[in-house]
Amino acid sequence: MTDKAVLRITQASMQTLLTDRGRQGAGRQGLSQGGAVDGYSFDWASHLVGQAADSAGLEILIGPLALDVLQDCQVAITGAPGDILLDGVAQPSWQTLSLKAGQHLVIGQCDAGLRRYLAVGGGFQGCIQFGCVTTVPREHLGGLCGDGAALQQGDVLTLARQPTFIPHLSVPEAARPDFPDQLCVQVVMGYQYDLFSSSAVRQFGLSQYTVSQRADRMGVRLTGPAIESPVTQMASEGIGLGAVQIPADGQPIVMLNDRQSIGGYPKIGSVYPRDCQRLAQLAPGARLRFSTCSVFDADNRFHLERAQWQHWLAQMISTAGEK
Repeated sequence: MTDKAVLRITQASMQTLLTDRGRQGAGRQGLSQGGAVDGYSFDWASHLVGQAADSAGLEILIGPLALDVLQDCQVAITGAPGDILLDGVAQPSWQTLSLKAGQHLVIGQCDAGLRRYLAVGGGFQGCIQFGCVTTVPREHLGGLCGDGAALQQGDVLTLARQPTFIPHLSVPEAARPDFPDQLCVQVVMGYQYDLFSSSAVRQFGLSQYTVSQRADRMGVRLTGPAIESPVTQMASEGIGLGAVQIPADGQPIVMLNDRQSIGGYPKIGSVYPRDCQRLAQLAPGARLRFSTCSVFDADNRFHLERAQWQHWLAQMISTAGEK
């Protein structure tokens, strides 16, 4: 064990991945973007421990995840709500937590949503491949050893760099998202939109869909009223985050971080990026509707959300150490 060893997994969750913001620009090499599917929660966790957003953290599917603390450190747990116990004592999420060597941390099952994020001061070390450590099991890339494996009981997590201990931080209440089981997401209609009939487009906008049991990090498969596909076969082309594919059975698939780099299904539009993150937290059985918006509206929303983020971040830093 090195002096950088910080946490040891004593109970693995359904799937815990070492992750970061993903392999940006890797599509040209035929690789998935990967990275935290709820980047909003992931970024807040990083800020709570004083790390850059591209530092590696953990994405925890459902839970529980139990860890032994091997050295003093600061962590933050964000994302879906659920119990957090330190030596059996309840702890808050969306705040900086100070841990001592010898303590035991348990991140319980999600009460709503699917995924929680854990960041540590100093960031986690992993196998850097194509510029980052993010784990993509389908491609056998990333993670602790570079084989794309999820973390298992007995795995020891080490720090990527020497941590700097910071004052206690807490994400403003207004910045903490909710995790509903019903969601309406905005879609910018794509260039293949004109291939769909007017009745198919109308049905897409009016219908309610249910998240399938087959939803995963690659894409959220939906079940509901079938959308008539305009073509049965087309040349494969690049697929962006949030692309809404309509396969032959008419059941939409919203593509997420671990999507393949190319595909041949027609795409009616693309889900707004922040809504992709919210969509990734929907459990099977949750209900979803689509609302169309223009590129202009999406651009306005992006700039407004970025300004709001900066306001919340400044507010969090200005109240540092109050608790």
